[in-house]
Amino acid sequence: MWVAFLTRHELMNKNRLPAPLNDPNLKKALNVLDIMNFNAEEREIYEGHRKWLMIEANTLKKAEERGRAEGRAEGRAEGRAEGRAEGRAEGRAEGETEGINKVAKNMLVKGVDVKTICEVTALPIDAVLEIQKNLETGKQ
Repeated sequence: MWVAFLTRHELMNKNRLPAPLNDPNLKKALNVLDIMNFNAEEREIYEGHRKWLMIEANTLKKAEERGRAEGRAEGRAEGRAEGRAEGRAEGRAEGETEGINKVAKNMLVKGVDVKTICEVTALPIDAVLEIQKNLETGKQ
């Protein structure tokens, strides 16, 4: 194969090579030979196009990197906003639960019966009984 390449390369068409010679390395070598045989004007055009392709590839790479960085920044900002919103909601829910538990505790201290406390606070009976148990054992 390489003997044919070295002795008859000018007769070879890299787009229509016979099956035994249809090798990617041979096609690459033929391409290099074509470039080496360019005249000055063809070589200048070829080099200009090659430089343009490299600049385009670099421009695309930088744009992609910039896009990824912007995407990460947006994702972080969204995550922070969602986290704050979830934190506020959890805080409100905890505060509301604490308030209801405090009311139930105060009612127990005043001697109000468990059934009435459940009706007023909408707490389940086992929650009120747990608060009562904690009061009796001294846990707050």
